[in-house]
Amino acid sequence: MAWAGQPLILFLLRAGNMFKLYLKRRSVNPATEHYISLIERAVAGSGFKSSRVNSLNEIGKGDIIITVEAKDCFFAGLRYPHNIKINWFQGITPEEAFLVYRNPLRKWLWRIFESLTLRHADFNLFVSQAMLQHYRHVYGYARSNYLIMPCYNQQIREKSFFTTGKYRQPSFIYVGTLSAWQQIDLVLSVFAIVEKQNHKATLRILTHETAQAHEKVKAYGITNVVIESVPLNMLANQLAIAKYGFLLRADHSVNRVATPTKMNSYLAHGVIPIYSDVIDDFKTNLNISPFALPVHAGATATEIAKEIHNFENQLSPDAGVVLEQYSEAFKRYYNDEYYINRLAAALKGIVAF
Repeated sequence: MAWAGQPLILFLLRAGNMFKLYLKRRSVNPATEHYISLIERAVAGSGFKSSRVNSLNEIGKGDIIITVEAKDCFFAGLRYPHNIKINWFQGITPEEAFLVYRNPLRKWLWRIFESLTLRHADFNLFVSQAMLQHYRHVYGYARSNYLIMPCYNQQIREKSFFTTGKYRQPSFIYVGTLSAWQQIDLVLSVFAIVEKQNHKATLRILTHETAQAHEKVKAYGITNVVIESVPLNMLANQLAIAKYGFLLRADHSVNRVATPTKMNSYLAHGVIPIYSDVIDDFKTNLNISPFALPVHAGATATEIAKEIHNFENQLSPDAGVVLEQYSEAFKRYYNDEYYINRLAAALKGIVAF
């Protein structure tokens, strides 16, 4: 409920850098930068100012604190228990930590950070409806102080769809690390089959782990492969010449609640995704059929290769039609203005309250 002093408080908030984005070095990277900038634009759209800080010493007692990790929100809360706090949950970190390190203690500590942040933060940003349901199930989270906004970092680049010969030959691309959870071995197994079926098939692997990638490619006996480490500003050019992109994941809670930016990158450049159908948010919000190859998690390399073979024989994508289909997904799902406006309205409510 509004009160007589509220206009003065709002004026004072607008007069200074009252929104502080508390970001550690690890927090800002190509996958998170756009999301963070959307938050900053929402702050500006709500009539306030913001600044990025990397130390709790740079935060004042009246500042509104924005964090992008539950652990950072937890420690900010210890230092400033009465400040308004907002946290972006990028993923279900306890499960991610256990998946990578197999250490129950790490999982337990992150459960504490998550639980307390969900309980005490004034507003939460989730990346999917599945993430919300996960928190309801695991922690009994029953509050309505949240906004769902998927992870993404690119917008449609029309000219990528019209690269000469883009959809004529089976050219594949894989972008990412060689970590087991990204299923690089399954990708290589699939391509080994495809290459035998069609000698024109090519695979481009973009990774910083080039030496390891060369070893893996050699082990699978495939030849039509290019392995490169390219800077971020060159990624668009690489995606522009690819027809298919791999996004394979196991059926795990970490993947079910995620919204990988890789899907956004592929669609922005007209790359037809070959992706595991475990990502709940994509099932609900991405209507990109028939220019998509969702495959069942647990599908074998032979089964996935067969899906690709059938797609190649049955569809001859037209660049203009693909662009129209993917553009609709961006209007509905990867829409900057929609999320900025919704978050700006929420921020106004938080301050007014």
